[in-house]
Amino acid sequence: MPSGAVSFHHKNTFHGSLANHSGVPRLSILTFLRTERSQPLADSDSYWLQNIDDPEICPVIYGDE
Repeated sequence: MPSGAVSFHHKNTFHGSLANHSGVPRLSILTFLRTERSQPLADSDSYWLQNIDDPEICPVIYGDE
């Protein structure tokens, strides 16, 4: 992919890239989206689940308010 390109994957998609020979670290941004109908796993110790009600960490990016 060219620099600045975007790629979207299903969460179960196996994907990767070739070795980075540029000498510059790769950067990435992850975004997880869910609806009000989804329920997190109760026994998960995920950082995101522990902070799901903190709008600084898990903001609502779309809604009626």
